[in-house]
Formats: sequence, structure tokens, C-alpha cells
Amino acid sequence: MRFSQSKGRFSRNLLAAAILTPTLVLTGCFFDDDDDDKPGSGGGSTSSASGLVYDGYLIGATVCVDLNLNKGCDASEPSSTTDADGNFNITGLTETQAKYPLVMESTADTEDSDNLGVKVGTGLKFLAPAGSSTVSAYSTIIQAKIEAKLAANPNKTLAELKTEATTELATALGVSGVDLANYDPIATKAGTASDADKLTAAKLHLINQVLSNQVKQNLDALEAKAGNAGVSAGAAAAVLLSKLDGGLATILADVEDTIQTAGGGYNEIVALQATDVVLTNPVDVNAITTDELEDQQDLEDAAKEAIQEELGEDNSTGGTGATGGTGGTI
Repeated sequence: MRFSQSKGRFSRNLLAAAILTPTLVLTGCFFDDDDDDKPGSGGGSTSSASGLVYDGYLIGATVCVDLNLNKGCDASEPSSTTDADGNFNITGLTETQAKYPLVMESTADTEDSDNLGVKVGTGLKFLAPAGSSTVSAYSTIIQAKIEAKLAANPNKTLAELKTEATTELATALGVSGVDLANYDPIATKAGTASDADKLTAAKLHLINQVLSNQVKQNLDALEAKAGNAGVSAGAAAAVLLSKLDGGLATILADVEDTIQTAGGGYNEIVALQATDVVLTNPVDVNAITTDELEDQQDLEDAAKEAIQEELGEDNSTGGTGATGGTGGTI
């Protein structure tokens, strides 16, 4: 189904987004009457975006600010390489650039802290809303939900849609109240949290790994299929994420079955890997139709227009890419 997107969808105050996403590191002032502080002016205050990436902590991955909203890291976009603890820090951003989503792409040299010395390889991609301090399969689904909601919610801000999407995902996972765009299950399960919180963190870590594995196994093939149909890689990624989101209940049941078979305790969960979970209904790229990809391309174009309409098109290069920063825990 094709449709057109009206302009001015978000002519509201998106500075509220910065208030609702406190983990985004902002330095300086918001825009005022001084032209030097406005997007695209080339001067004035600067911002940064920092956090960490996890499946296990991903080392040597690229994290960028997705200024052209194509769900990929382009050479001209501000970026950072994650350090030995999965941390990234992108500095030198304008205030507007700091409000664009984040993308993580694995490289040939990326390693997972759960399997040090083993290369993850290319093909793993995560997304995250601006302000997220953790980039993961969870933040990826949250960002996809935000974009899917744009057409149906013309009177809501991006900040409101982010809150909705985050709440929906936490509720679906049975962890209401947990902000999965700012949550580090690895640190939580190894830290001083209660036994109950550690058990929850261990389960959330395993579920995230299963979701990540589905992205890694299917994204390249689906992007190739989309390319043959004249559809963007970004639309292909969004279709894959919608399949994972739609099938989340089944994935959770499969994970729970695996946990119970293993014994159900904290130590048993920690010992499990994504490959131990046999999925009842894994993503089948061959079953995804060209019509689905083309429909998603329409949604992608509409979402891109809506976001750029509000944030502006200050797609200049910038960002130093120094590593560092910390992730959030509950």
C-alpha cells in the first residue's frame, strides 16, 4: 500500500526529547537567538553521544549518527569505534545531529566479549533512538517501533513515541518499568543487584542474544533480496525487525523452554548461548515478499521525511569518534 506523507508532522518542541533521554551527553546550550547556535551554522555549542554496545560487549564495532536515515554508517557521518568494553563516544556533534538515531555495524574485526578471539564478522546491525546509552537488539526494535508509529501518530512527538515503544517492548518481555534503551544486563547480572534482578538480567541477556543471532543470520540475505527488488537496505532491515517484533511471544516461549530444560536457575541461564535455543518459527527470508519490502519502503520514506522535517537536514560531517563512555543499568 502506497501513501504520501504530509509535511509539518512534528512542528512541536523536540527539545523535550533531550529531557526524556538524559543519557545523551549534551554540552553547551540549546538554540537561542544567536545564529551561531543554530543547526548548520558551523559554530556555537556542541554535543556528543556516548554509551555501549552489547550482544556480549561488542569490541571494534562502528557506531555512527545516522544523519541520512538510511540505517547504515556512511563515511561522511560522525562515528566511533567501540573499545574493549564495548564503549563508544561520538563528539563534536551539533545539537541537531545529536537528535538523530544511532546505527551500529559490526566489521571484519569486531569481537564479542562472550567469545573473545572469535571474530563476529560483518552482517550484525543494531539501531537505537537518539539518547540511548545502550545499543542492542532491544534498542533496535524500539527504533523500528518509533518509525512504524510515525504515520499512525501524527500528533505525537518523537520523544512520546520513544516512550511508547520502550514501554511496549518491556511489557511484551514481562519486565515493565525497565528502560531497554538504557539497560545493561551484563553489568546488572554481574553486579550488586538483588538475586531476582540478576535472574531477570540473565534472561534478558539471553533473549537479546537470540534476537541478535536472527539479525546476523538473515540481514545480508534480506538486503540482497531487497536490492534485487529496487528496495533500500534500510527497508529490508525494518521488515526483518518487524518480523522479530511480531514473533516475540513465540521467541520468549522458546527461550523459556530452553531455560527450563537446562534447569531454570541463574547459573544454568548464564551457561546458555543463543545457539542453544531452538526457535519454533525463525525468520524465513524466502517467505518475505516483494510487496512487503515495497510497502516498507513507503513507510521508510515517510518516516525519513517526518524526522528530517522536524530536526532539519543538517547533515554536515562532524564527530571525532573517540571511544569511552558508560552504559546504563536498572
